[in-house]
Amino acid sequence: MSITEPFFDKIASTVAPLALFSVGLQLQFKGMRREISQISMTLLYKLMLAPAIVLIAALLLNVKGDIARVSIMEAAMPTLITASMVVQQFRLNTKLINLIIGLGIILSLLTTAIWSYIISIFI
Repeated sequence: MSITEPFFDKIASTVAPLALFSVGLQLQFKGMRREISQISMTLLYKLMLAPAIVLIAALLLNVKGDIARVSIMEAAMPTLITASMVVQQFRLNTKLINLIIGLGIILSLLTTAIWSYIISIFI
């Protein structure tokens, strides 16, 4: 272990909280109605269709246990900070992605519970 490793560990541990704070500062719900079709389609795919596709694939391929459970739950996780960084880097619609991230986090509290229940039935 080098002498600089603890220093860089401390700096690295601040990245995720700062990224979440940045998204939180940019989150504004006004004007959401104009973007509702894009928001709803994105969240429908990410929170419901993607995990359903993974569940069907796991059932068809007879994948059981932790591998199937983790794969389905990972597919059910909301869009997060990396998407925001890519959108900002290419100067795309940052307001839209921040709304998707903010609403996705809130909705995922419900949808991940639903997927956990579905997994307990099928896997």
